[in-house]
Amino acid sequence: MGPRERQTVRLLARPPAGLADGEYWLRIVIAAQAGRVPITGVPDTTAIQVGLTLEVRTIIGVNYRKGPVTTGVTLSQLRAQIAGDSLITRARLERRGNAAFIGTIRQTLTDSSGHVLASYQSPIGVYFTMEPRLANVMRPPRRARGRYWLRYEVVTEREDLDPTVVLKAPAVRDSVQLIIP
Repeated sequence: MGPRERQTVRLLARPPAGLADGEYWLRIVIAAQAGRVPITGVPDTTAIQVGLTLEVRTIIGVNYRKGPVTTGVTLSQLRAQIAGDSLITRARLERRGNAAFIGTIRQTLTDSSGHVLASYQSPIGVYFTMEPRLANVMRPPRRARGRYWLRYEVVTEREDLDPTVVLKAPAVRDSVQLIIP
């Protein structure tokens, strides 16, 4: 296709006969490449060619639900550490049911008296067992020596998605103690 031209592509998929109940998903990747863009400002171009090839990718998620679908997630092996100016957390998340778990991880850092020092949240999609690593920058001041608690919660709430497409499931929670020597 030439510059400023358009093309409509329609995709039609039919599920195979006997497909089990559940949720099925895919990602469509659309890539568009522009022409080569020369880079100026190089004094001698006789032996050196410099350029930039641009590619724009659009990734579209598609899901298909057949029959009754359920979801849920289990949370285990929560661990956390403070590294420099960041709070690093990992936890094992295992999907339950026959559909993806789409939700949010909420983390709350408290001092030993329960006073909230920082809160973080991150969108999550659990399609298979995973151990996401989350790194959150901790705002100054630097934390004093002592004991802290990290509360970790995974919920089926998403601010960026229509609530009617997000399957509901019970929240899961855990906490871990952090010690700053």
